[in-house]
Amino acid sequence: MKIMLINAFNKFLHYCSSPIMVISSILVYLWLGNEISTAKAFLLVMIFGNIQLTLKNLPDNISELIKAWISAQRIEEFLLAE
Repeated sequence: MKIMLINAFNKFLHYCSSPIMVISSILVYLWLGNEISTAKAFLLVMIFGNIQLTLKNLPDNISELIKAWISAQRIEEFLLAE
């Protein structure tokens, strides 16, 4: 059940990571008191488009890291049980 929830969250992040990053970056830029122009917005979208593959692989990597951590805990528990 835990793995199913992690995978569901992983898929959500997989499809939403790039738009979330663009929107959050624009909002933080505006929150800091800067003005945004159309050119800056399109430049930001272009930059995030270029690193989109990396952003889309990030949730998969986090999921694999969590699975490895859980496996390491199980192995440690098994070795300490003897």
